[in-house]
Amino acid sequence: MTLTITIPNIKNPRTVKDAVISTLTKEWPLSARKLHNSVRNLGVTATYQAVHKALRELERDDIVARTGKEYRINEKWIDGIMRFGKDTKKAYASGAANNGNGSDVTNLTFNSMYEVDGFLGEFAKGCDFKPGESIICIHWNHYWVPLFLDKEMYAQFKGLASVTKMYSVTPSDTPIDRWCYEFWKKTPLHPKIVPESPNTDFIVFDDIVIQIFYPEFLRKELDRIFSSAKTIDELDVDALFKNIFQRKVIIPVTVNRNPVLAEQLRNQILEYFKQ
Repeated sequence: MTLTITIPNIKNPRTVKDAVISTLTKEWPLSARKLHNSVRNLGVTATYQAVHKALRELERDDIVARTGKEYRINEKWIDGIMRFGKDTKKAYASGAANNGNGSDVTNLTFNSMYEVDGFLGEFAKGCDFKPGESIICIHWNHYWVPLFLDKEMYAQFKGLASVTKMYSVTPSDTPIDRWCYEFWKKTPLHPKIVPESPNTDFIVFDDIVIQIFYPEFLRKELDRIFSSAKTIDELDVDALFKNIFQRKVIIPVTVNRNPVLAEQLRNQILEYFKQ
């Protein structure tokens, strides 16, 4: 299965597009003028021109549909979201049917790093973790949470940490990565900076491996930004979020239910914490 999907933050919209989608899930059809008022009421600062630009891009991506001067959610996009949930659940069930001896891969495509993070959060909420037994292992090119951490996501992390053991490793040792590392040291998540670890991005949820394939140019740009800031105060977080995490780019993601691969990668991460 290959699917292009956008996962907006509807509960706590931080962007104009999220605020537009959030509004249209409750009331439709609406004109650009009414949507502008609703976006501001949701606490998102935006000019009328910014809302109109967001609407044009959402219409281009088939997320909203326009009739005359009024907009509504595109039903084809809703169908795509529903198919995504159904197919992912099917892939998960299919993997379970292999009794731990086989593998099942679901291929997904996202349009930004922000969408990938949203997907990972929703996926984690849907997993059936075994309290006191499940282990989540994360290997990331850079630590960027909690740079964009909202209350809802923080609550998700705390909830996961209460029923699982979480270990996270990064090879990057910039001042920004160090700042994020110090934040996570104060939580149940076990972080570690290991410069010799591979430059890959993956998460292991029990016997499921999720691999994220960020484009090389995006990796290099992220490296440049993280390396250029000597302190957290020098980092323009808003610009980083807008120019990198919301940047339109194709990001392939694989969801692989493979007990053997999951065990290998999990052991690889846990080995770092024995050193």
